[in-house]
Amino acid sequence: MQASIAVISIPPNYWEKVDQAGWDDAVKALDRVNGTLWRNAGSTQHGLNDKIPAAVADKLTSSLYLIRPGEIEIHVASEGGQFGPPRRRVRASFVFNRSQYNFIVTDLIIEKRYLAQKNGSYPVEDAIFCVSLSGLYYGHAHKLVAAIIEPT
Repeated sequence: MQASIAVISIPPNYWEKVDQAGWDDAVKALDRVNGTLWRNAGSTQHGLNDKIPAAVADKLTSSLYLIRPGEIEIHVASEGGQFGPPRRRVRASFVFNRSQYNFIVTDLIIEKRYLAQKNGSYPVEDAIFCVSLSGLYYGHAHKLVAAIIEPT
């Protein structure tokens, strides 16, 4: 006996919202990551364990993780200035599997919220991060916090 499969055709470029996940759903979707996030093979001037060489990145089988880090702080500060005016940036420092990290945050909603505040550090009690690797830039892939999911 064969199983029947329903196929639904949705025109290209259209999305249909069918459900919404809650905090418990996000917790259940966490990735199991043993050890470091990818490989701790380098740091940028303002980051920590936030980049890996292209040769390492090319051998990876995943570029995205959903994790629940600890000791989270969001930092807002001006960075750069060597090749143009300094730019205010939002970074997340955190601990995951006993390693410390400091990544740029690219979540537009979180960025907007913290850029509206003064430069400084802001503790976060609990959150889930979607961490990602960027494309190659000057021979390295950079580790980013692509999204921050909060319990409320």
